[in-house]
Amino acid sequence: MEDHEYESLSALLRTVDPPPTSVSLDAILDAGRQSARRRRVVATAAAASGIAIVLFGAVGAVALTRHASHTPENAASSTASAKSTPTASQTAVPTGPDQDVAQCTPQILPAPHGETVGLVNAADPSGRYIAGLTLTNKLIVWKDGVPTVYTPPKGIDIQPGASAINSHGEVVGAVPDGSHSSAWTELNGTFKKLRAPSGFPIIAQWLGINSHGDIAGTVAAASGNAEAAVVWPADHPGSVRMLKGPAHTTYGPEAQAIDDDGTVVGTIDDGDYAFVWDPSGKGHRLANPPGYAKANAKAFAVSGDWVVGYVAPDATTLAARWNLKTGKAEVFPDFTQATSVNSSGDFVGGSGSGLGLGNTDDAYLGRGTTVLPLPVPPQVELSAAFSISADGKTVGGATQEHVGQSPSVPGMYPNATIWHC
Repeated sequence: MEDHEYESLSALLRTVDPPPTSVSLDAILDAGRQSARRRRVVATAAAASGIAIVLFGAVGAVALTRHASHTPENAASSTASAKSTPTASQTAVPTGPDQDVAQCTPQILPAPHGETVGLVNAADPSGRYIAGLTLTNKLIVWKDGVPTVYTPPKGIDIQPGASAINSHGEVVGAVPDGSHSSAWTELNGTFKKLRAPSGFPIIAQWLGINSHGDIAGTVAAASGNAEAAVVWPADHPGSVRMLKGPAHTTYGPEAQAIDDDGTVVGTIDDGDYAFVWDPSGKGHRLANPPGYAKANAKAFAVSGDWVVGYVAPDATTLAARWNLKTGKAEVFPDFTQATSVNSSGDFVGGSGSGLGLGNTDDAYLGRGTTVLPLPVPPQVELSAAFSISADGKTVGGATQEHVGQSPSVPGMYPNATIWHC
């Protein structure tokens, strides 16, 4: 997304009357950024005494206003991938009811005893695990609906929370820290630091982790604009594998997520176009849907043959889905981004209708070509979906009752939420 959108989000969040805490506002905003150009990655979180309550951090803060319908460009074809010339189509979002989605039931998970939830920002593909952050900078992991709080050891800062969590409950995150940002992992209460590769001391805050514990992410040089997509393989602890991107880029490749077979997805030059690397490390561009050939694009998640993310024809973003086997690309113009997908192509995300701008359901579920909001209790003003299980019956995410209110108002803080479908 564009810088002005983040500035608008920051201005809106600063209207919140914050409670005393060591979590900084800008660090929480940074948690909502996917990966960023080096000028964003190296920005040190500003010192602030309050926390901004942003419940969606797994993929990023969505656009502040619901966009109008977009008319595709008059483009004859999409850009072909390096492997093939894929076909693509625009998918209309049905307006009629969908019984399957309507039957999804939200379950609000309990907060840990004696702690206040400040952030909920990651869920695993199985739906069993959700990760968040307390107001006292402790990690929360919900397993099967039961929260456990983990206190990081001295020397490991986990602010602003998790980037991703896998189906074994292993959490990964990164911390903005000037020109030498750090990253960490946690499993069953054991925290470890993630080593940055030589020449790239900055680890961007968006990281992905698969069920094997392999981690994909983006690193940046301490000076200049150079970025690189990397993988930390679980079977070679302490090692880092660089992924080769296309030549003649301005910034470089960025990795967002990694599948169990080692397929990695991301973007080139902070959203110029979506990109995928196969398990051998060979990469190619993902074609935009027809009519959006000139749009920017990012890929956020991958499962089997399916990839999801967004295309951005202008200041707004539109949810997108790609099929790696057929090359087909689709856009869902009523929703701003897709955050997770399963091997059947079911996907979830948020509509981006805003913070405190009305009583709106943001979390949605897509099956086939049908995309509809996930049901929420009537008091909920904001919702987000971070993951969808392999069978499509469990969605992990978060809900929040009151947005832009004083922290003394009940329901001001986010709740980890599971939808049973």
